[in-house]
Formats: sequence, C-alpha cells, structure tokens
Amino acid sequence: MAESETNATPWHLWLVGVIATLFNILGAYDYLKTKAGDEQYLKEVAELTQEQIDFVANLPVWTTSLWAVGVWGGLLGGFFLLLKKSISVQAFLASFIASAAYMSYLYIFADGAVLADQAVLAVIIVVLEYAFFRYARVMKQKGFLG
Repeated sequence: MAESETNATPWHLWLVGVIATLFNILGAYDYLKTKAGDEQYLKEVAELTQEQIDFVANLPVWTTSLWAVGVWGGLLGGFFLLLKKSISVQAFLASFIASAAYMSYLYIFADGAVLADQAVLAVIIVVLEYAFFRYARVMKQKGFLG
C-alpha cells in the first residue's frame, strides 16, 4: 500500500501550498500590471522610478518570456500542490529555472544597476521558487502527491 494511502496529508502541505499560491498570485498581479504599463501601479505600488520603468519596458522579448514562465509556472505549481498533483514538481522547477535565468540576465548581463534597489526581492523570489520546488519534490517522493 502506498504511503499516501496509509498516512494523512501533512498539515504543512496545505500551508506551503497556500503560501506558494498567494506568493505567486502577487507575482502574477505584478506581471500583468507591468505588462499593461500601469504607470500608477509601477510608481506608487511597485515604487519604480521612471528610469526603472523604461528599463523593464525595453527588455528583450525572450527575457519577458522567462519572467512569464517564472510567474505562471509558480502559480500553477501552487495550485497543483494544493490539488496534491505531482506535476507541481515540474511547474515549480520550470518557475525556478526561468526566474533564476531572468534575474541572472537582469542583474549580471543587463544593466542591473538600474534595478539595484530591487535586488533583495529578486533573490527572495529565486530562493522561494527553489524552496517550493524542493518541497514539492520531497512530498512526491514521500507519496503525498499523485
């Protein structure tokens, strides 16, 4: 008999699932508002300068694609984790890889000095997506995700 059939779902799976989903909803909201060019949001909520807004608006399409995979992959990972589906592992992995590549481009290869005041947030995002991936992988290995 599989371990998931003999053991109840651990409480922390729900907690991590909710945290991952809420965190990635914030990322999705930011992505949509940024892509829509909502000046009020970008200046007042995201607290970006005009130079930072222009920098983000002029990023190459492939980097925006990485950002999209990071955001939407993380959101799907959270949803799938709450549904106890093993595909959450792949969704979180895609999110982590895309987020790490996007942030690496921004801060290493592009003129990341423009976004220097956002660097701590960038690190937090990448670390959390990695943590969500690792957590989902462990839950799958323990038989809690089907």
